[in-house]
Amino acid sequence: MFRVRPVGHQDLDALLRMAVEASVGMTSLIDDKTMLKTIIADAQTCFTHPLPVRKKAKFLWVLEDLATKEVIGCSAVSPSIGGEQPFYSLMCQHQKVRSDHLGFTREDEWLIAAAEFPAATELASLYIHKNHRHQYLALLLSYARLLFIANFPKYFHSLIIAEVRGVNDIDGHSPFWEGLGRHFFHMNFAKADKLCWQQGTSFIQELMPKTPILKALLPRSAQNVMGHAHHDAQGALHLLLHQGLSQSPYIDLFDGGPLIWTDTSHMPIVHKSLFAKVHIDKVKVDKPAWLVREASLMGATMIVAGELAHQHPEAIFTMDVATAHALGVRAGTNVMVYALGEVTS
Repeated sequence: MFRVRPVGHQDLDALLRMAVEASVGMTSLIDDKTMLKTIIADAQTCFTHPLPVRKKAKFLWVLEDLATKEVIGCSAVSPSIGGEQPFYSLMCQHQKVRSDHLGFTREDEWLIAAAEFPAATELASLYIHKNHRHQYLALLLSYARLLFIANFPKYFHSLIIAEVRGVNDIDGHSPFWEGLGRHFFHMNFAKADKLCWQQGTSFIQELMPKTPILKALLPRSAQNVMGHAHHDAQGALHLLLHQGLSQSPYIDLFDGGPLIWTDTSHMPIVHKSLFAKVHIDKVKVDKPAWLVREASLMGATMIVAGELAHQHPEAIFTMDVATAHALGVRAGTNVMVYALGEVTS
């Protein structure tokens, strides 16, 4: 059995191991014990006092193997980015150029560095230990945070975004950074990535290009990875696309990874999930799977076999004793449920 729960101070070492394993490029999971302590503390503040939250604070969950008590993954949501806060990215703008004399039209693509971005909620920090990368667990970890957003919409913006990790290798070499960013920031990708955590993002505003850049002038290696996800992020990208997110005109300023977005009204998990009361009984294990979370701020989330019955005046969700114990619920407890259908565990 696996569950997603809010992060705690006891998870520090597990997060540090994952940050080291993720290597460079996983910007929101930094391999620095002091910084991770701050991230955990800020996350706990989010769960206990959701409004207002610190500027860089985020809700952070961990994926736990209940059989071994091992923490094997994490995911997060930043309630508010953009708006009055600078959010740095590159906007890709297309322009058609026509020559009547030569009889052909050329389409140029310009990269425009920008700090302005609409107020949004950001999905971040999705990571699973390399020995546990299964679609079942990726779905649980990714969608648990979406069900949380559906559970508590007042804490989030209607615009949901995710910066998907761009292409880089195990040594932190990013073709896009080498082709563009290094020329403006005079440092390697790993240093720029860590500097954002150590000193904030002011240096980006100071040094980022001030005029549009023609994509065709970048090295071919940089052009080829623009808008492409890291191979470890392909599964996570697919899951979010399935929930209605799509490619935006923006890419990451550092690694060129895609920025995807949607309005919460377009997310199936938001408009198809519902609240129910727990009923505990035997359940056939071959029942279609459900994503279920205990409907409090500190509630855990699991994928379970269960049965939903609509009874006036409320819905009833039946689960077995072991599942109820793992979720920390009892008969009559409020849960939020979302039908997943057939999921291979």
